[in-house]
Amino acid sequence: MVHASSRPMRIAIPNWQGRISPVFDVAENIMLVDMSGNRVDLCQELVLPATDPYERAQLLHTLRTEILICCTLSRPHQMALVSAGIRVIQHICGQVEEVLEAITNGRFPGSLLMPGCRDRSKSEHLNLFLKSAHCKRSERRPKRKGEENRDV
Repeated sequence: MVHASSRPMRIAIPNWQGRISPVFDVAENIMLVDMSGNRVDLCQELVLPATDPYERAQLLHTLRTEILICCTLSRPHQMALVSAGIRVIQHICGQVEEVLEAITNGRFPGSLLMPGCRDRSKSEHLNLFLKSAHCKRSERRPKRKGEENRDV
């Protein structure tokens, strides 16, 4: 029996000079990261050609992105991504490599949260999310149109 969770989890991180882009809406580059458990399987960088919220969401959906980790984004972009079935984790800042390390370790230190968002509950929430993302991916997201049934 093959489960959807055996497929790598794809995370998108807007990237500007090695750091998480300050605002997703105007980010020009995105790093796609495939994770299997606590291991990075693939890391590639792409140019984001569109700035329209729904075009960006459709592109990330087509690329099979499950999670977007960003610093901040506008409400229209957030709504477009959520409508496309992509989970958004915002208020994360810092070096992309530090964020990848936090994901693989399953612990988000408060130093990766934007100033003003560094309360303990936010960090604890992210840590719980990371644990559930590694363990319960197939339960979190319904299959997208065109995805094969891997639970059979």
